[in-house]
Amino acid sequence: MTLQEIHDRFSDYIFKVEKEGHVMVTNHDYTLFEENQFGKKEFKFKVATAFNIFKLYKQVAIIFNDFGERELFQIPEILTRYLNKEEYKNMIIEVKDPIDPSRSYSGKNLLFTGRIYIECNRITSKREILYKHIDNLNFTYNNTPLYFSIRTTEDYEKMDKTSLKNIFLCHDFNDKEIVSKVNAELSRRMFNVWFDKFSIKPGDSIYEKISEGLNQCDNGLLFISKSFLKNEGWVRFELQSLVNKQVYEKKKVIIPIWLDIDLDDLKEYPWLRDKLAIKYSENVKEFVMEIEKGLI
Repeated sequence: MTLQEIHDRFSDYIFKVEKEGHVMVTNHDYTLFEENQFGKKEFKFKVATAFNIFKLYKQVAIIFNDFGERELFQIPEILTRYLNKEEYKNMIIEVKDPIDPSRSYSGKNLLFTGRIYIECNRITSKREILYKHIDNLNFTYNNTPLYFSIRTTEDYEKMDKTSLKNIFLCHDFNDKEIVSKVNAELSRRMFNVWFDKFSIKPGDSIYEKISEGLNQCDNGLLFISKSFLKNEGWVRFELQSLVNKQVYEKKKVIIPIWLDIDLDDLKEYPWLRDKLAIKYSENVKEFVMEIEKGLI
């Protein structure tokens, strides 16, 4: 595939994921030069910004033909150059409502979500090694942690064989560290994940954003802990909404995950005692593989 074809594939993916809102994707060509004892070598790549004008946020894709450790270690320079460019930092967008042309929407300084997509035809190193390097580099931008997903042509072919799943992560704040790890692995496996850390931005209506995530999800993962069971706030609202969704749609929606509980902790939840749960494992990769088996 050419770089442009990979860019177009990414655009199609973004339009599929963003079920609501007006989405646009930019397209920029770049060349980097790498010098070693054998001389100077160039490699070409693209950078794209995908933004949702109604939701006022943006995310970035770096597009390569092949992606391996050589390309990975160019990422800090690429991001530093691109994210500090004036047209990116102060991106001003104005579009007309596609349904009502008399209305227009503008966005200035759109909020950066911290999500970075690495889009490529194929990877030339082992995926787990690449992700380990990424985790060790601990990327941030303006104190925002950067969250990377590597997507190859093979990944997209697998995704095309199964519909893109929308997963809602229902959890207590005290369990966010565990849930963040699961979110990262699910996203790397091409699932569209609703996770409050990335899905709710400053100024958003919490109720509206949670309701939107619940309405759009195919499955809800319940991260059940002692803190979860004591939570009388948003967790209780999310839990009841997922139960109602499962009853109304007459299909399996809820997948329970046990963190620090056992069967005795569910005395007040007989319907949860009856559900086969997945016990959390520190091996997140194998744990998420177990979750995949339960997804509809």
